[in-house]
Amino acid sequence: MQSNKIGELTVGSNFGAVPRRAGRRRFGFEKETQTAKREESTRQGLLQPTLVFVPGSAGVGVAKQLVEYYTRRGLSEQQAREKFWLVDTKGLVTRDRGDNLAEHKKYFARTDNNGHQFRTLEEVIEYVKPSALVGLTATFGVFTESTVRALKASVDSGGLGRRPILFPLSNPLTKAECTFEQAVQWTDGSVIFASGSPFSPFTMKTPDGQAITYHPNQGNNVYVFPGLGLGAILSKATHVTDEMVYTSAAALAESLNAEEIHKGLIYPNIERVRDASLVVAREVMKAARREGVSKLPESQWIEWEEWGDVALTAYIKDRMYDPMSFGTEKARF
Repeated sequence: MQSNKIGELTVGSNFGAVPRRAGRRRFGFEKETQTAKREESTRQGLLQPTLVFVPGSAGVGVAKQLVEYYTRRGLSEQQAREKFWLVDTKGLVTRDRGDNLAEHKKYFARTDNNGHQFRTLEEVIEYVKPSALVGLTATFGVFTESTVRALKASVDSGGLGRRPILFPLSNPLTKAECTFEQAVQWTDGSVIFASGSPFSPFTMKTPDGQAITYHPNQGNNVYVFPGLGLGAILSKATHVTDEMVYTSAAALAESLNAEEIHKGLIYPNIERVRDASLVVAREVMKAARREGVSKLPESQWIEWEEWGDVALTAYIKDRMYDPMSFGTEKARF
């Protein structure tokens, strides 16, 4: 396979129920098993590489947010930063590459390349052995077949059951780094995929002739912002903290139903965005309380806490704007 020249990029490294009143229960207690599984998954994820393909300072900002995500889960900033590898049009960004690095690239510039310079994305993948490739290049087709297959080989080398993560996030579709169909075909259907623009499902036949339909994911802030704003309003937060924002993302991941999980989705179906917003709003409200920015009386929180998530969820649902109730008091809220 031939290597492709790379556009500017960044690479990251190894990456109505009946309520129960029998004793006070902290919010979310009934999800202990799910939480434990998620934390174990997160712990394993922290041990794996992440490859982030980013143009300019805005893309580096995305990578820095991921660094903060890692630090919030126990890594030092240095440990988190070392998981990320920056790549631009000249290849892997290193301190000894010999060019005048832009200021925003210096944070991720490598010093552990032992004098070697890597000029193509395939070379970087071979060297780093990442588990994920995230595209923010606004350049169609940058993720070539050889690039994606190199990522899959990197992930496969880490053991059975691992899947490559491929996020071509550039908008619109004409600027996507690769298509969903290509991602599925080049990873033999094992890809964990999300894109900035919406793709259609893709059906592919297995070697034995069985047809399998794969469903894409679209990473869109419409999944988070309504719930984040509603949670901030209903909790009477004095301001929105970083923890509230990160909590909204974690809550979104918890909002998938069994059918969506079975389909291999990592975001809820867009038709269920209101359901997801309710979950996000609830968890954001609780984060506001933990952060000390909620102005709701503590007695109100204690009352809700007695009933687990049921009472708080009902409180939020009753106050959600309903566009189908135009002219009613609920629609005017």
